[in-house]
Amino acid sequence: MYMIDTTEVRKFLEDIAHNAIVPKHKYSVRIELNDGGYNSYVSLCVDIHDYGKEKGLLECVRIFRHTNGGKDLANAWGFDLGNICHLLEQEPYVPIKFSSYGKTAEEATAEAREYFKELKRLVKKETSDYKKAAAKSEAEEREVLLARLRELGVEPQEAAE
Repeated sequence: MYMIDTTEVRKFLEDIAHNAIVPKHKYSVRIELNDGGYNSYVSLCVDIHDYGKEKGLLECVRIFRHTNGGKDLANAWGFDLGNICHLLEQEPYVPIKFSSYGKTAEEATAEAREYFKELKRLVKKETSDYKKAAAKSEAEEREVLLARLRELGVEPQEAAE
């Protein structure tokens, strides 16, 4: 049996899962490629389980290259860490899945490596956007609650005591 070395990609995906995302939030970032193919890009996705008792758990982190051009399918590849049956959050040592129409794991790893820095930057930007939205929502909720207290004749300082 031929074993492929996916250590570098696995470490990248684990770093994203543990250090770069807001829990319970899906991510989908992409870098468009101008390679002559149709709709070609490299993408990083974080999937969150959305049903059953595992709802909200981290399901999968994946990086892949996509193209819709039939003659360009040999350029497509993907690495998945976790899946719908083996949630990454519940099974952190699940093996990484590699798929390709023509590239070897070594070729795909080398290509993926070229995009790690930019994909991580895009994920961090999305994380920042999630955090800003949460802070804004929290501030708006606080104002609504304070207004309701005032309507009830309670001063916010009294409510805090």
